[in-house]
Amino acid sequence: MLPPACPMTETAVRHSAKTVHSANRYQIAHLLEHGHAKRGGGRVAARPQIAATEEKGIRDLEDRINEGLSG
Repeated sequence: MLPPACPMTETAVRHSAKTVHSANRYQIAHLLEHGHAKRGGGRVAARPQIAATEEKGIRDLEDRINEGLSG
């Protein structure tokens, strides 16, 4: 069971962002992103979902910084 989402700040609401924290199951994100070995042999396929969002966030941040520097 996932923990409830953390309260969103004013900035997060404006940008429709959420952060979900899990104090005791943070490793699951890594296993889903990169795949892992199964107990009885074989592997579970990777299901990338963090990398694309991270790259988009980096691009958006760079764009905002460039706009702030030029404007």
